[in-house]
Amino acid sequence: MLLIPARTDTKAWHEYIFPFAAEIRFLKGRLKYELNGVAKEASPFPSAVILFEE
Repeated sequence: MLLIPARTDTKAWHEYIFPFAAEIRFLKGRLKYELNGVAKEASPFPSAVILFEE
């Protein structure tokens, strides 16, 4: 399982993700981070969770 930037226009996505992924889930909105309980800015890119079969 991977949590990665959802940059589907890249060569990596077409060579390593699309051919081998069992499931792809695109996350709605941008991930937001916090450090020591203090909210930080949202990620500058969309994200996806990729599930691979064994």
